[in-house]
Amino acid sequence: MSKLAFNKSVLEYYLRLFRQLDTSSRHYISDQLKKDEPFRVKEPRNDLFGSWKGEESSDEITERIYSGRNFSRTLESL
Repeated sequence: MSKLAFNKSVLEYYLRLFRQLDTSSRHYISDQLKKDEPFRVKEPRNDLFGSWKGEESSDEITERIYSGRNFSRTLESL
């Protein structure tokens, strides 16, 4: 089951149970869920916007990629 897919009936069952609890138990469960990693909301990182920080410029990275390619193939005549 993926992260976004869930069974609605199971969720409704747990919500019914949650509503029957007293306030302190609800707060305890809520605190425990907030500690769980998948439920944490991560702060957006506007400083990088999909890139990484490094000392090399984009031209140097491109040159390093192109220099690592191997063009030793031979074409056969038809």
